[in-house]
Amino acid sequence: MFDEDSESRYDDDSAVGDDAAFAGRRANAGDDACEGVGPVEDDDDRWGPDALDEVVEVAVMQAVFAAQQFIRVDRMRSEARADAERAGRRMTDVVERGIRLELAAALRITEYTAGALIGHAEALLHRYPTALAALAGGRLTVRHAEMLVAMLDELEPHLRDRLVTRAVELAETHPVGVFRRRLRALVDDSRVETLAERHAEALKSRRVVVEPAEDGM
Repeated sequence: MFDEDSESRYDDDSAVGDDAAFAGRRANAGDDACEGVGPVEDDDDRWGPDALDEVVEVAVMQAVFAAQQFIRVDRMRSEARADAERAGRRMTDVVERGIRLELAAALRITEYTAGALIGHAEALLHRYPTALAALAGGRLTVRHAEMLVAMLDELEPHLRDRLVTRAVELAETHPVGVFRRRLRALVDDSRVETLAERHAEALKSRRVVVEPAEDGM
């Protein structure tokens, strides 16, 4: 049981005072716990570019720079060949190898790699400019461009011209593995169609000629 004196310690004024003191201690404790912690980020900040976006951005930049390198490699080769002609030297294998070696030394790569770089540059600029434009726009990778050159160069010029637009579309929409299979099927189908056309044309012009020899045979 509580006497009147003990009950008086729990009157309204005292309770209000204790509650205020407790609230003050909680506020101070909260301030101490949050000391050194930066401001809370807004939810919208979490939707910025993540690490994968940055990787993709770099990949696009690599494609753009690769296209610029192809352009400059072809220009370097053209200027070197023009210098050789002005000096009275014929465009022989020796001159071409000199160009490859100069490029290899400048880029610190092998002569074989330099030759492949020159070959791809020539093909993209002079035979497949639409593929070069797609590479410069970051819509396909260097590997896509190299595969396109390798496979379409197997065909006759008129077949290359017929397939290059579709080949670029495939390169822009498919990863390397799928692109390689679909382009191979496209190339093979074009060859089958060409063989059928040639066979039909040969049937039209087919004829039998008998030329008697002097001995009657």
